[in-house]
Amino acid sequence: MRRLFCTILTALLAVLASAQYNITGRVIDEMSRQPLDFVNVALYAKNQTTPLQGVMSDAQGRFTLTNVAPGAYNVEVSFVGYSTRQRAVSVSTQSVDIGRIALREDVKQLGEVEVVTQGSTMRFELDRKVFSVDQNIASTGGSASDALENIPSVEVDNEGNISMRNSEDVEIWINGKPSGLTADNRAQLLQQMPAETIQEIELITNPSAKYNPEGTAGIINIVLKRDRKAGYYGSVSAGIDYPDGARQPGYKLNASVNMNAGIVDAYLNVGYNTRAAAGSSWSDRINYLTADTTRLLQDGTTDRNSGGIFLRGGIDLHLGAKSTLGLSAFGVVGDRSENNRDISYTLTDLATGSTLRNYMRSNHTKGGRPSYNLALDYRIDISRQQNLALNVSYRNFDIHNKADIIQTNLIDNTVDNGQLQKPDETNHNWEMKADYEWKPTDQSRLEAGWQSDISHRTQLNSATDQISKAELTAFYNDFDYREQIHAAYITYGNRFFDRLSLQVGLRGEYFRRQTSTASYTVTIDNNKSYWQLFPSAYIAYTLPHNHELQLNYTRRVDRPRGWRINPFRDLTDSTTISYGNPELMPQFTHSLELNYLKMFEQHTLTASLFYKLTEETQQNVRYMNGDVMESTYINMATRQETGLEFIWKARVKSWLQLTSSVSGYYARLQAADDVLNSIPVHVEGSTAFTWRARINASLMFTKTFSGQLTGRYSSPRVEAQGSRTSSYSIDLGLRKSFFDRRLSIAASVRDLLDSRNRTVEKSGPDFWQKSQNRWNSRTYSLTLTYSFSSKNAKKSNKQERDENMENFFDEGGADD
Repeated sequence: MRRLFCTILTALLAVLASAQYNITGRVIDEMSRQPLDFVNVALYAKNQTTPLQGVMSDAQGRFTLTNVAPGAYNVEVSFVGYSTRQRAVSVSTQSVDIGRIALREDVKQLGEVEVVTQGSTMRFELDRKVFSVDQNIASTGGSASDALENIPSVEVDNEGNISMRNSEDVEIWINGKPSGLTADNRAQLLQQMPAETIQEIELITNPSAKYNPEGTAGIINIVLKRDRKAGYYGSVSAGIDYPDGARQPGYKLNASVNMNAGIVDAYLNVGYNTRAAAGSSWSDRINYLTADTTRLLQDGTTDRNSGGIFLRGGIDLHLGAKSTLGLSAFGVVGDRSENNRDISYTLTDLATGSTLRNYMRSNHTKGGRPSYNLALDYRIDISRQQNLALNVSYRNFDIHNKADIIQTNLIDNTVDNGQLQKPDETNHNWEMKADYEWKPTDQSRLEAGWQSDISHRTQLNSATDQISKAELTAFYNDFDYREQIHAAYITYGNRFFDRLSLQVGLRGEYFRRQTSTASYTVTIDNNKSYWQLFPSAYIAYTLPHNHELQLNYTRRVDRPRGWRINPFRDLTDSTTISYGNPELMPQFTHSLELNYLKMFEQHTLTASLFYKLTEETQQNVRYMNGDVMESTYINMATRQETGLEFIWKARVKSWLQLTSSVSGYYARLQAADDVLNSIPVHVEGSTAFTWRARINASLMFTKTFSGQLTGRYSSPRVEAQGSRTSSYSIDLGLRKSFFDRRLSIAASVRDLLDSRNRTVEKSGPDFWQKSQNRWNSRTYSLTLTYSFSSKNAKKSNKQERDENMENFFDEGGADD
C-alpha cells in the first residue's frame, strides 16, 4: 500500500511539474488610464537576464504569456517614451492574472527621443469593433457623416443614408442610446454634428439580448468626447469648407470646455456650422404602355444649404464613493434650404418621335429641423460585485418646411402648375431603463433589466395652388403614429479554464402600434400588437499564440415606421408618385457570425464570416399605373445573405499605420407577387455577389506633422427590381501642430477625384429606368484648433486615491 501511495504521489508531482499555465495582464497609461497597444512584454526566470518569451499588448492593452511552467518569474513591460516596469510573478497550480500595469511617461526619454507614432485607430472587444475618430485627419472640419464614411463596413450614400454590411436596416445610437435618430431624420442630424465632438465609433454587428433588437444589420454607436481631469480644459476651432460648384462655402465654429472640481464633473460643447452642397441628377425611363411606348428624360441640378447650432452639455454629481447622478442634454437648432434648379422633363412617343410633354419644374424648400435630447442617469455600486443603473430620457424632433414649387410648360412658356406645400412633423419619445449587474465570481456575470419606450409621431401635410390660392385638398394628410415597446432581458456569462468564455441571453418584447391617417374624405385606422422573443448567444475561445475565435447568434427586427407605412400619396412629381403601405409587417433576421482574431508582433488580423436569414423582407418596389410610375414598400418572402469580411491593422513603420478592410457579400432574394391599387405586381427573385474594399493610411512625417489617405471602392450590387453601379472615392488630410501642440491646422480634400455618385438601373414588366444622383461634390476644408487648460489640469487627489484603491484590488496589490 505504501509503495502504491508513493507511486501515485510521484505521478502527481510529475504531472504538476509538467503542467503549463498562462500569465495574463493589461498595460495602461498611468495618467490617462487608457490602454496601450504594441507594448513589449517579456518573461524572465527569476534572477535571469535572458527572456524566455515575449509578446505585444493588443489594442485593449491586454497580453497573454502562454505555456508557462510553475516557478518564480519576472514580467518586464517596456515601451518607447515610458519608464520600464517589472513585476514578480509566482506560478504554482493555476494560471495567473497580474491585473493592470500602469506605465509612467519618462520625461528624460521623451526629451531625448522623438516619439512619432500615432494612437491606435482600431481595437476589438467581445461584441464590437471600436474605431477612433479623433485620430482621423480626413474627417477634421467635417460632420459625423464624414467620419462614418471612413469606418470599415459602413457606407454613406449620396443622400446621407447609412448602411452597414450592405444593409440600411441599421440603428444609429449616440452614447449608447437611440437619441431620437430615425431613418427619417438621421441623415440631416448627422450632417449637423461636428466630427470634432466624436471620440470613437463602435460597430456592434450582433448585439446581445441586453440591447434593443432594432436594426437587422446591427448598431452603430457614436461615442462623444468626454474626459475627467481636475481643473478645466477645452478647445476652440474654426473652419471653412468649399464644395466644387457650390454658390457659397460652409463655415464652422466649435468650442468645448470640461471642468472637474471635486465631486462635480461638467462639460459643454457649442458649435455653429453652415453646410453647402451642390448636386445633380438625371433619369431616363421607358414606359411600355398598352397603346404606345414613351420615353421620359429628366435632368436637373440642386443646391443645398443648411446651418445651425449644435449644443451638448452635462453635469455629473458624485454622491459619495458609490453613486453618481448625471444630467445631460444635446440638441440642434437651425434651418435648411434646398433648391432644385431647372429640372427638365421631356416625354416623347417613341413610335412617332413627337413630343407629348415638355416642362421645367423648380422646387425651393426651406425650413427648420429642431431637435433635442434630455437624459437623467443614476448609478449606484451596491457592492464590489453588484451595481444598478437607472435612466430616463426624453427626445424631441420636429420638421417645419415650406416648399415652393413652380412648373412651366416649355411648349408655350406658360406656368401651368404651382404649389405651396407645408409639411410638418413632430416626434416625441420617452425611454425608461433599469440595468442590474452582478458578478458572483471574477469569471462570471449576470445582467438583467427592463426597458420601456413610448413614442408619438405626427405628420401634417397641406398645400395651396400658387395661381388661384385655393387649397389643394389632394395634398392634405394628417398622420398620427403611437407606439409602445416594453421589454425585459437577462444575460449570463462565464469564463472557463482561462480560455473559454460563454454568454447567453434572452429578451422579451411587447410591441403595440396605433396609426390613424386622415384626408378630407376618409380616415383610416390601423392597430397592431405582438409579443416576440430575441435570444442571443456568444462563445469565445482563446488559442495559444494570440489566436482567438468567437461565435455568436442573435435575432433582430426592423419595424416599419413613418413614411414607409403612411398611405399618403405624394403628388409633388406627377410622373412618379410614392406612398407608404400601412399593412407592411416587421422583418425579422436570424444572424450567425464567426470571428477570428490574430495578434502578430506588429499586426492585427480579424476575419468575420456571417450568415443572415431575413423573413418578411421589406423592399421598395415600382410599377406603372397608366403612364405614371408608383412606388411603395411590400413584404417579400425571405432574403439570405452570406458575407466574409477581413480587417487588417498594421504598424508598418513607426511613422506609418495601415487599416485595411475587404468584404464580400452573397445575397439571394426570393421572388414575390402582390396586388397594389388593383394592379398585379411581380418582383423577380435575384442572386448577386458584391464586394467592397477600403484602406486607411496614417502617416507621421514628424512628431507635429501628420497625414492621412483613405480610399474606398464598392462593386456593383443587385437591388429589388434592378442594380446599382460601382463607386469609388479618395479622401486626403494633413495636420500640423504648433506651440507644444496647443494650436493645430488641418487641411483636407474629401472625394479628391470628384467621383461619388449613384447610378441605379431598375426594370419591370412595363418599364425600364436608369438614373444617376450626385448629392455632393469634391470638398476642400481648412480647420484651425486651439487647445487650452488650467495649469494643473490633472486628476484630483480624490480621483487618484480612488483609482489607486481600484488598482490595488484589481492587481492584487499596489503598483511596483
